[in-house]
Parts: sequence; C-alpha cells; structure tokens
Amino acid sequence: MEFLRNRLVQDQKYRLRMYALATLQYNPIKQNKYIERKKNVFTDRDAQTLICNCQKTKKYSKMLEPDEQSKVRKWGRKTEAIYQSLNCGRRCINRDMSFECSVLSCPAYNFCTNRHFQLFQDRLVYPIRTQFKGWGLAAGEYIPKNSFVMQYVGEIFNVDSDIGIKRIQKYKNSTCTYLMRIDNNEVIDPTTSGNVARFINHSCDPNCQTRKWTVLNEVCVGIFTLKDLQENEELTFDYQFDFFKTPFTRCYCGTAKCKGFLGVANTTNRSSSSNSASSRSSSNSEEERSSYGSDSSMQSQQSGKDDEVQSDNQRDS
Repeated sequence: MEFLRNRLVQDQKYRLRMYALATLQYNPIKQNKYIERKKNVFTDRDAQTLICNCQKTKKYSKMLEPDEQSKVRKWGRKTEAIYQSLNCGRRCINRDMSFECSVLSCPAYNFCTNRHFQLFQDRLVYPIRTQFKGWGLAAGEYIPKNSFVMQYVGEIFNVDSDIGIKRIQKYKNSTCTYLMRIDNNEVIDPTTSGNVARFINHSCDPNCQTRKWTVLNEVCVGIFTLKDLQENEELTFDYQFDFFKTPFTRCYCGTAKCKGFLGVANTTNRSSSSNSASSRSSSNSEEERSSYGSDSSMQSQQSGKDDEVQSDNQRDS
C-alpha cells in the first residue's frame, strides 16, 4: 500500500508539472471567447423550445429500456414511460438532436444529465510529451466509451472579417495550427487562448471524435470517446481533410491505418447527403461528423525530422 501511495503521489506531481509547462504555451480559459461579437442571448422563449419528454427521479437515473417492462408494471408506471427517459438519459429528445437542456425548462430540473458543457463536467486528463508529435493529451482516469471528455475552447472569429483574414494568412504556412470550423464562417482558435484540448493529436485510427452541440443558442464542439480509454492512454481524433490548406506533414500516429501524411487535401469529394429529418439536425450522424471534420484544421504533428527518421521510425511513436 505504501508503494502504491508513493507512486500515486509521484504520478500526481508529474501531471501537475506537465500542466504547468503546458499552460506556458497559451492563456487558459474555460469558455469560448467571442472577439468580434457578443455571445448570443438565451431567453425564456428559447428555453420553452427545449422542453423534452423526460421525467425527474431521485432514485433511478438511467432511462427505461424495453426489457424493463416488468419493472415498469411493478412500479405501477404507465407503459408509455418505457419510451421516456429519466433525468434526460440516452432517450432524451434534446440529447438525440445534440441540444443541451436548459435548467429553466427541463422537466428533470437539477437532476438533468444532459448539461455536460454548461456544468463543465470534464474528464480527468493531463498534457504529455510525445516522441515525434510534440505535446499530446492523455487520460488521467478510465474513461468509458461514448463519454464526454471536454469542450474544445478558444477564441471565436469570422474567417471573412479583417481579424479572420489576417489570422488565416498568418497560419497559412504553419504546420502547427489549431483552427476548427464550427459553421460556414466562424472558427475556434485556441492558439493563444484555449484549454488542453488543443493538445490532442491526430490519429488515422482514433479513440475520440469531435461533435457539434448547441448549448444555449451557441454552437460548441465537444470531445467524445469512441472506445474505452485506460488511464495514461493518449487521446486522439482524426483531423481528416484540411480546409485551411496547411503544408504537407508526415503522420506519426503509428497505427495500421496510417495514411502517411497530413495537410493539404482535396475537400471536393465530401458527401453531400444528409441523414437529418429535422430542422434541429443531429451532428452525431457519420456524414455530418465527416463533413465537420473536413472543415477543421487542427494541431499538426512535427515534421522537422531527417529522412532516415521519417522512413524508419515514424511507426515507433
């Protein structure tokens, strides 16, 4: 027990030291910073549009599955409750459409579990140094599949504005950019102000993905896991295509599906089909996630290695 305790203390010291070093690279912020406009106002009328079909309960926090019909009858509930969610679980209509609930109108009120962005329910992660990819981000605890990890935070601006044009031009020849597009004109830029999500590296076979969610009238980007993550395992997601035309960079993800390079890519072959049947379209469909990823240019991996390292050791990272 003493050995495990000492090891835990050493691990915590290492993680804190890495956090201290990482924060020297940027200005830490918890929420997106709108540098050209004010944040959208969320009114009571807006809250009324987010009323879901869920129920509040203090005892049972998971939604009722079809195989729990016997429990429903035993509790004396109506059979319609099978198609509802308790405390905004997986069957919450807002959750299905990638909208976070509002405490002003949600039937579950403070018991609502569909407010990860608003409540900053981040998973424990910490920055790491990698062999070929510079900074990275690792799990500080076991993180189950389909879990919300954290929000991708930074400065938001319009790419067609004076500030946007100047920044895009500045980053054009850089192999280390962090821009992520959230709609047709606006992008998130954590280059100078952001959070540790900016350190997540690319992988051609990732364990995480980015998803767009609407949170109180603003579009936000969250990092979600695609598989179970063990403690100290590095977080990765697929940068996919490159909207901002950054230079070619050799990929060091080291997976069996590695494509070899990142950077300038053809974005005209993206699928134009849509699986959404609602005006509040879900960003969780495979097509939309692919299209979304193709509009983002993220942190690139280091390319200043000699030819021998590139040809022989790129898979060892």
